[in-house]
Amino acid sequence: MALPTPVIALLPEYVLTVAGVLIMLIEAVLKPGTSRKPLGWLAIAATVITGCIGWFQIRLGTSARSADRFRSIASASSSTC
Repeated sequence: MALPTPVIALLPEYVLTVAGVLIMLIEAVLKPGTSRKPLGWLAIAATVITGCIGWFQIRLGTSARSADRFRSIASASSSTC
């Protein structure tokens, strides 16, 4: 099952959004004396995963910039003038 290009292009944002929401939800239910260090490690892991996804996107040529339909339409119409 192949993902559509816009989903692949926005995958880093999706990963960071899900990680951020998870961190906020987990932090909200932790007891006051509990260590928050695991949440920091989760944030670091999400950032590293996002960096790896971005690197693969650059290698494959699939980034948010290449999936932007408006940008491609606008550049095509400006080149015809």
